[in-house]
Amino acid sequence: MKRTRTAAALAAAAVVATATLGIISATGSAAVAVATQQAHVASVGWMTLVQPGSVLGQPGQNRAIEAVKLTELPAGSTISAHVSSIGWMAPVGPGTVAGTTGRGLQMEAVKITVPSGCTVTYQAYVRGQGWTASVSNGAIAGTTGKALALDGLKVNAVTCATSTTSTTAPTPTPTVAGTQYAFFGGAWAPAVRVGEVIGQPGQNRAIEAIKLTELPAGSTISAHVSNIGWMAPVGPGTVAGTTSSGLQMEAVKITVPSGCTVTYQAYVRGQGWTASVSNGAIAGTTGKALALDGLKVNAVTCSTTSTTSTTTSTSTTSTTTSPPASVKFAAVGDIGTDSENGSTAASSMLKGLGANNYSFALNLGDLGYNNNAGVEQNYCTFLKNNAGSSLPWLMVPGNHEGTDPTYGGPEGDYKKYVAYCAGSTPPAGVVGNYPYDYYVDRGNVRIIMLSPNISNPAGKLTYRNGTAEQATLGTWIQGAKSAGKFVVVGAHEPYLTIGEHRLTTDNLADPQFAAFLVAQRVDLSLSGHDHNISRAYQLGGSVTSQTSPAVVDRDGSFVSGAGTVFAVLGTGGHSPRTIGSLGSIWAMGSGTNSPGGISFGFGEITVSGNTLTYQLRTTSGPKLTDSFTINR
Repeated sequence: MKRTRTAAALAAAAVVATATLGIISATGSAAVAVATQQAHVASVGWMTLVQPGSVLGQPGQNRAIEAVKLTELPAGSTISAHVSSIGWMAPVGPGTVAGTTGRGLQMEAVKITVPSGCTVTYQAYVRGQGWTASVSNGAIAGTTGKALALDGLKVNAVTCATSTTSTTAPTPTPTVAGTQYAFFGGAWAPAVRVGEVIGQPGQNRAIEAIKLTELPAGSTISAHVSNIGWMAPVGPGTVAGTTSSGLQMEAVKITVPSGCTVTYQAYVRGQGWTASVSNGAIAGTTGKALALDGLKVNAVTCSTTSTTSTTTSTSTTSTTTSPPASVKFAAVGDIGTDSENGSTAASSMLKGLGANNYSFALNLGDLGYNNNAGVEQNYCTFLKNNAGSSLPWLMVPGNHEGTDPTYGGPEGDYKKYVAYCAGSTPPAGVVGNYPYDYYVDRGNVRIIMLSPNISNPAGKLTYRNGTAEQATLGTWIQGAKSAGKFVVVGAHEPYLTIGEHRLTTDNLADPQFAAFLVAQRVDLSLSGHDHNISRAYQLGGSVTSQTSPAVVDRDGSFVSGAGTVFAVLGTGGHSPRTIGSLGSIWAMGSGTNSPGGISFGFGEITVSGNTLTYQLRTTSGPKLTDSFTINR
């Protein structure tokens, strides 16, 4: 079963990689991306938008899907929902609600049809029965007449065949409009992808401003704003509208250069979605004082002319892009070099780490563990002497160090640690507030390093809902996903832990931080702080407690986009602390529960192509084993 699901996810990922906006391939096959998928779930409401091949709903949690919206199916497609107490409802088109909301009626089955020449494959998770076999082209996924709730749905892939018989034809070349933001309610919302909804239609929350990035060069966006009218056009990535006056947007116009086409539509309060328009046409209303509560940029294409030879065979020119180089790195926190543990365990751990020829290592905070003069340089000398002087380190602060007594703990100056250990110049490609909250891309993975709940010169960031830092983090995450990269987040303080630093003690990262990571479908979250080795299963639902978040999968072969795996790696050398019981969400854990059972070590992460592999490496104490894969 795992292999089947993984293959489906990889197939869906291949669709996106081939042609997110419907690129015609050299073989005559056009891939159509199912870019916007959303489920309305009992007791939850509308869930976060998910990506192609990802799971809609919360399978295994006994929470029925009540409605779905599937956007960017081919024109002419339909979705039919079978609903309890109603039966089969009338078919609806892409981006329209199939099912019901606000009535507490469960969906029990679904049918998806696509136009002639296209194929769609999909499957349902039926309560008490599990995943159905994949079906296609109007077949029923789920059950009827059995009163069995549909708790999950996956649209695995959509393809459409095209003709390539013409000797000379325009070839659509996509321009990805993949970073889109809306400003409403006093804050920027997280970025969304092409075809996904900008704003919160139906919630009576007007969009005040937008930013559309990665439109073709020379494009413009014009906003019609209450009390102002049409504002001057702005370019891609620039704010269109206002952010400080509380004035609602009412309409928008998007223009693109000659040879390109953009299609878009608006959600007008009290009227719903407008018809799709293109190339400078007005989406929304003027002169009616009706707020624009939602916007979708459906597609952007630019035509180029492909020439063919005069021979009987068609000449094609292809561009081969080399796959991203594989990358292997380590992660560890709480590296103790003080007298508490005699630094023996830390030395052994670092030597083991340095022997594996990693591209770089993540240092997850709590560094020297003493306030002696020169602790920063001594600590970094210790790292280099044991792990090797050429190993690059990406660092975040822990609660034991700061830049001065105002920031964090008393045990050393964090900026000095960074200067001595990693160098005073940020690594190539770093984006953000280095060395506190930033990201860097390496191969097919984006590494995001954060300081939640750790005081720093930018303030104590919580990543709570509605904060600027959460909006920025969402942009970073979705930008990576749009580029087909895995997302790994490193921070010092965890939210989920079975050690001493539980929810009711200490100043752990705010619960909303972990919930946001799950909602954004971050692949892997790494932390230290708690001096134990532990790892959760893949979690994909509400992270409200340590014992009852929704577990997506347990078998160690996970699918990217389905949920988030949390790992604590706080045994870099400082004395481990007692852990509690593993509980329902934990795959493994180790601390001081067993006499002589102290294990020290680090995590090893390898990203190669469409696979991320995690391997626990213990360097002293019992040789614990733990590994899993995440596949795109």
